[in-house]
Amino acid sequence: MLAEEPRPPAVIVDVAADVASRRAAGSPPPAVDFQAEATAERNRANNLAVALQSNRRIGMAMGILMGRLGVTEEDAFERLRIASQNQHIKLRDVAEVVIYTGDLPATGM
Repeated sequence: MLAEEPRPPAVIVDVAADVASRRAAGSPPPAVDFQAEATAERNRANNLAVALQSNRRIGMAMGILMGRLGVTEEDAFERLRIASQNQHIKLRDVAEVVIYTGDLPATGM
C-alpha cells in the first residue's frame, strides 16, 4: 500500500479555488487573513493530537480492565463510561486512574 501524497489543508484548497475563479472572472482576489487561518489549523492539529493520545490511553485502560476483571472490550468501555458519568469527570481522566491504580474510581457498581 503506497502512502498518500500529503494534501494541503482544506481552507487553502478553498481559497486557491476562489482566487482562481475570481481571476478567471477578472475580479480581484479576496483579502485572506492567513495568520488567523494558520492559527486555526495549528489549533485543529493540537486538538487532534490530544484526541489521539486520549484514545490510546482509554484503550490501555480498557485492556487493564479486561485483564483484571475478565470482561469483554464493550463491557470494559461501558465501565469506563459509567465511572466518567457518575464521577462527573472526563473519560480520559478515568482512564488515567485505571492506568495508574488498576482500578476504576468508586462508582457504586
